[in-house]
Amino acid sequence: MGMRLPKELEAEILARADKVGPCVQVDEPKKAPAKKGKAKATIIPPVAWKAFGIHQPTPEFRFCERKWRLDYAWVDRKLALEIEGGIWAQGRHNRPASMIKEMAKYNRLAVLGWRLIRCTPQDVKDGSIFATIKEALQ
Repeated sequence: MGMRLPKELEAEILARADKVGPCVQVDEPKKAPAKKGKAKATIIPPVAWKAFGIHQPTPEFRFCERKWRLDYAWVDRKLALEIEGGIWAQGRHNRPASMIKEMAKYNRLAVLGWRLIRCTPQDVKDGSIFATIKEALQ
């Protein structure tokens, strides 16, 4: 059974997602505004990582020569977290061309010796993914 995200953290995640919009890239000061109708990225605030006893990962980490981005990465442990949004609404992650690109990205990650945890925004919202992350980091 996964750990449950406290209500105040859940509220903060939702509030930040509404205010901040898509995650900001680590290596660039600004990001183009989201296209109309585009889903917002799931942002996990530092307080959530701390609440579950998990050291804060690097958001929007770029890897390999292709400069692919990972939603969150624990670089020292070669552990990545990808939050797969839009799976119920014909979003980017379940269109054939995008799925092929994601497979190439995940295969390259594996070749480079990384471990990958995939989840849905709901897994973050209900806190169930944090136990998996904590276990992977041990």
